[in-house]
Amino acid sequence: MWMPLQRRVVESVACAGGSTHFVQLTVPADVQEDRLTAPSRGEFGKLQSLHLLRELRAQFEASERAMPRGQVVIDTSVIDPAGAARLIVETLGLPQQQT
Repeated sequence: MWMPLQRRVVESVACAGGSTHFVQLTVPADVQEDRLTAPSRGEFGKLQSLHLLRELRAQFEASERAMPRGQVVIDTSVIDPAGAARLIVETLGLPQQQT
């Protein structure tokens, strides 16, 4: 089920000649909780409160259920960011940048 905002975004991108691909990043709850203490989270203003995370988890899960399923689904507990990026590019057949 698509929400009006999602449909508008997809249609706007299409009108401009582009296409939209949905990517879903997942992480098991225990790994997510372990990551809260990483110093880099504070540098980027990310959530660091275990209590608040647990309090908001049901809302996060409801929001995820309302989103379109990703064409690519990646469990971030088993793949690093660079590997996830490669997987997205390969799976969606996107052009690769030369470095």
